[in-house]
This record gives sequence, structure tokens and C-alpha cells, in this order.
Amino acid sequence: MYLLAEVADEEAMKSVIDKAGPLALLFVVLLGIALFFLFRSMKRQLKRVDEHFPDDPPGADGIASPE
Repeated sequence: MYLLAEVADEEAMKSVIDKAGPLALLFVVLLGIALFFLFRSMKRQLKRVDEHFPDDPPGADGIASPE
């Protein structure tokens, strides 16, 4: 009896795995496409950032320290 239940569970699990394979692949491909566009957008945004930052960060009140 136990052997029959194990075989039935194995068949059910194989059926679930076979159905999940293409769906999981689609999810991974869509995630890769989304990441590609995200990285492309971030690269474009980072080109706009000023390369020369001030030496002294502003104080806690937002006013730069006098020099």
C-alpha cells in the first residue's frame, strides 16, 4: 500500500514539475528583460551625475561651513 502511494505521489510531482518548467522559464526571461532595461536606464542616469562633488558636505542644518 505504501509503495502505491509513493508511486502516485511521484507521478503527481512529475506532473507539477512538467507544468511549472515553461512558466518558470518565462518568468526568468521576463525578469532578465526587465533588468536589462533597468541597467540601461541607470547607466543613462549615472552619465548625468556631476563627477566633481564638493569636498565638505553641508552641515546638519543644510548650510555649508564657511571657509
